[in-house]
Amino acid sequence: MKQLTIFLISLLSLCCLFSCSEKSDVEKKSDQVFKEENTITLDNDSVIYDFFQNFNEAELENLKKVNTPWDKNICPIEFTEKGKHDGILQLPITKINYSINIGKEENQFLKFYYGFFPQSRKWNVSDGLRALIICEGNSFVDTVFFAYVNPTDNFKKENISLKKYANEKVKITFICNNDRGKNTNGDWLVWAYPRIVLEANEK
Repeated sequence: MKQLTIFLISLLSLCCLFSCSEKSDVEKKSDQVFKEENTITLDNDSVIYDFFQNFNEAELENLKKVNTPWDKNICPIEFTEKGKHDGILQLPITKINYSINIGKEENQFLKFYYGFFPQSRKWNVSDGLRALIICEGNSFVDTVFFAYVNPTDNFKKENISLKKYANEKVKITFICNNDRGKNTNGDWLVWAYPRIVLEANEK
């Protein structure tokens, strides 16, 4: 009887140990979402146009010398967010204009990540900023991206179809603004890996 009692106690201890070490489905899902939101990765797409690599072709509006490590309020940078990444830093109130000929392929997409420069999140002085992308042609002016970005947000990924603009010459404008009544303190927006790509399968 004593041996049976010892066996049952040991079995119960093992079950408790396994139960405590095994994560619940909710915890597993939470970990997966956190990992996805904090990881900047590049898809295996054919790159048609790289805004970072062609930064010198851009027309910059309201470019100023400011107190940043690069002495500018708009510039290409390398930053660290779980690895080294290329991006374009943009502070309010500025615009970055690119003139681009969109090809005839219908499965072209504007892809990028956007978020606050990692170090600026820690300053606790920003109340957020407004990020926009405008696509303009001879007969249209479209807002293809519009978001309010908070310093507590992780980098987010966007994938915008350019099917509508096939065979068009367009001006693509990246805009960093503030809503009325908001301050510009610490508003360091980063566009990470902004590119026009050709996807294997249209989405």
